[in-house]
Amino acid sequence: MREITSDDISEYLATQDNFDLELFVYRTLLEHGITSSHGATYLDPQLGRARQFDIRASVAFLNVG
Repeated sequence: MREITSDDISEYLATQDNFDLELFVYRTLLEHGITSSHGATYLDPQLGRARQFDIRASVAFLNVG
């Protein structure tokens, strides 16, 4: 097996679009029943300004017992 070098990683990051990865993650979360949003803004409570996110997921854990 060929060793992956830092040059390999740099080339990959320079040439690959991460939008496909975002969509894969989003679809996978939805398929597993996890509430998700893809691409939006929110108000940062610390800085008081609009910020962007690619994927946001929310999971609720129920205390049954």
